[in-house]
Amino acid sequence: MTEPQKTERRQLARWPLRVCLPSLATVALFVVVIFVIFVPTLKNSILERKREMIQRLTEPAWSVLAQYRSLEEQGLLTAAEAQAQAVGCIRQMRYGPAMKDYFWISDMQPRMVMHPHRPDLDGQDLSDFADPQGKRMFCVMADTVRKQGAGYVDYMWPRQDDDERVVSKLSFVKGFEPWGWIVGTGMYVEDVHEEIAVLTGRLIAWSSGILVAVSILSLCVVAHGVRSEQRRLDAEQALEYERRRLLSIFDSIDEPVYVSDPDTHELLYVNESFKKLWGDGTGQKCFRVIQGTESPCLFCTNDRLFGDNVGRPYVWESANKVTGRWYRCVDKAIRWPDGHMVRYQMASDITERKLVEREQRAGLLAVQKQQASIVSLALDKTIAAGEFERAVLVVTETAAETLDIERASVWLLDDDKAELRCVDLYERASKRHSAGKALAAKDYPDYFEALRAGRVVDANDAHTDPRTRGFVDSYLVPHGITSILDAAIRVSGEIAGVVCHEHVGERRTWRTGEITFAAEVADHVAQALINRERRRTEAELTRRVEELSEAKRRLEVLVSNTADREKRIVVLKEEVNDLLETLGQEPKYEAPRKIAELGLGGGVLRTE
Repeated sequence: MTEPQKTERRQLARWPLRVCLPSLATVALFVVVIFVIFVPTLKNSILERKREMIQRLTEPAWSVLAQYRSLEEQGLLTAAEAQAQAVGCIRQMRYGPAMKDYFWISDMQPRMVMHPHRPDLDGQDLSDFADPQGKRMFCVMADTVRKQGAGYVDYMWPRQDDDERVVSKLSFVKGFEPWGWIVGTGMYVEDVHEEIAVLTGRLIAWSSGILVAVSILSLCVVAHGVRSEQRRLDAEQALEYERRRLLSIFDSIDEPVYVSDPDTHELLYVNESFKKLWGDGTGQKCFRVIQGTESPCLFCTNDRLFGDNVGRPYVWESANKVTGRWYRCVDKAIRWPDGHMVRYQMASDITERKLVEREQRAGLLAVQKQQASIVSLALDKTIAAGEFERAVLVVTETAAETLDIERASVWLLDDDKAELRCVDLYERASKRHSAGKALAAKDYPDYFEALRAGRVVDANDAHTDPRTRGFVDSYLVPHGITSILDAAIRVSGEIAGVVCHEHVGERRTWRTGEITFAAEVADHVAQALINRERRRTEAELTRRVEELSEAKRRLEVLVSNTADREKRIVVLKEEVNDLLETLGQEPKYEAPRKIAELGLGGGVLRTE
């Protein structure tokens, strides 16, 4: 046998070893990666996901308590009613594949408030309640909430489908401070282990199948040489593609994600969050599935992702027609496993943020409108001039338009502070003004006391608010009024009346800016009253000045007439004396003063 033949034989003999060893090493490495790295990581991931799941599931139950607490704070329910209805609602809440998983409520004592699976514990003191291992789990839950507000607690508990079977359970509990309650739910640890065991079994089966396939492939490679080797390479490439696709599917996140072809707009991949919102649209046009249109979206961002922009994320916001919600989208061009560039998008729901922004914009516009109205009232000539009857017409119309309410009115107290009388009521729908209605203080003591004690009566629900419920039958119901915002008119620290803002229709929650506006309107009415009094005082003063001027004029006329008479007497006396002197007789009268000495204000002359 020639040396080349020996060499060829040795090479042929080593061929199976050279082919099989890398294959076996690859399989061994694959098995090590699966069972040493991937399986433990998968176990931890599943356990962590289950922990996060029961934490997230607890939030809706906690939100139910918060909702009924809000109804209690608004006065729509009493504390007992709110708690009873919240317990009833949570008692009915179920989840899980068989809808057997539940929520329970205990308190910080601890005492069981409600347990749907163990109603015999309802109302019982749980301080000494312990599992078979002696762990007083409800005390631990109370301590956890007391220290952290929320947390996880593990203990032994009977399965809901087999009371005789006590197994390990992990629960998440969260405190509800306003009522001193704890709401919680949990998972059975053996369920998680069973799920992990199933996944591990599948991995073993997949690994075994891969091992057999690789072994057969190795034999084929040995038998068919280069062709078989090429087939093995093709098989490895196909396996790598499937592996990458499997990993991309496992890489699930809470936000909806999709991948589409930029040329055909075909959806290549969607995650579970996407499917929950728009369904599994793989293979369909992205615009048809996501936006419900029959043509590409006008705002499509493909032109911003490719070319010179490859690799640069593009962030934008959009309202979705199908879900009716707002999303913040992050788009990017990525390379798909088959090598070509595709469009990738991840969307985050920002609807709540948009609603808050819209509310803020509406609030800002309302404040600007209120400020403009206050400036308008400050510059109003009727208020400045104290023309009160005309000023209140301006005030009621301005208040109704600014606050978008049906009725606005101004009422004044009588001198005895015993009765409020309407001086103007403006009804916005009919644009009608009226007056004359009166309210006696003795008939509505709570309302009048509220006016004396504070600046504003802001009754969101006027039918139940203690300050205004006395008006229900006599005033609110007949006029369809549901919410009231009344501001006291104070002059020199004393209540002179009230400006009423009355909303018709669904109940309305008054904002802080609206309350401030109402108070400022009342201040302008008070200023109009002050200006009216000043105007009256000035008119009275003018009248008195005119009277004094007239009296002075008459006095001057009287004095002038008196002086003229005195002058004539003096002349007459001089003439008499001159005549007597002519007759040779002694003058009869004392020598009079010169007329020039008398002036206009000369005194009365003395006569003999």
